[in-house]
Amino acid sequence: MRPIAGLQRILKKSFRTLPSRISLFVFGTTFLTTVACAYITISSFQTFLDERIDEKFPSVLMETSNRIERWYEVLAFGLESYSESGEFIPEGISIEEFREASSTLSYRQQTADQLAEFLMNSTRFAALFILDEKGDEIAWAGKHPTLTEEILAQLAAIETSSISNLLRTENERVQFISIPLINEGGDKVASLHALVDLKVLIPLLQSDQIGESGRIYLLDEAGRAFITEQFQDVFEQSPPELWSKPHVQRYQKLQR
Repeated sequence: MRPIAGLQRILKKSFRTLPSRISLFVFGTTFLTTVACAYITISSFQTFLDERIDEKFPSVLMETSNRIERWYEVLAFGLESYSESGEFIPEGISIEEFREASSTLSYRQQTADQLAEFLMNSTRFAALFILDEKGDEIAWAGKHPTLTEEILAQLAAIETSSISNLLRTENERVQFISIPLINEGGDKVASLHALVDLKVLIPLLQSDQIGESGRIYLLDEAGRAFITEQFQDVFEQSPPELWSKPHVQRYQKLQR
């Protein structure tokens, strides 16, 4: 007799009696109930986690956003105060007089020394420089990335204090805080610019509320991640796994 056939006969014989059928029914019912309870528990727990994450993540991101906004405001205020110190624009000078003065080697060297001294006391800027109204360099101190004529013209064209978008250079993306330099007559004679050291933003992205494995990405207007709490590398595109996260997608829908 084959083993399988023997087993089938034993099972068939066992289920002929009423007690055997009752036992099977009780076992099956208990098994199905256990599976159903486990599924409900897991689903409820997942729903609970989703709700807690949906509550916590937006608040964490809002706190981080506020920290970064305040950080930029402090930088802009400090640079604007420095621009109004009178070190760059001699008292009572006109636009024509400034053009002539700023073209001299002595003025450019003196101004570059002043920028370098201020830069030494600042850990938030990678460079400071002054442009004339055409975008030509008057004085520069610190890191000197290669900027296109288009970028220089955009920077020189500012009329009020401003913070640029992320601008692409040959090797990196950069960001500037720009302040117009105004004479006593209210005329813009040049512009002061600070190259922001984006690595300084890393501590602002740290949060104890997202756990050790959590990451906060800072994205530019095109949706590219250019810095994170744990990585300083610049991404050409936002990480695909970032946008695929259901919590990120739900947060995006909440913001629309």
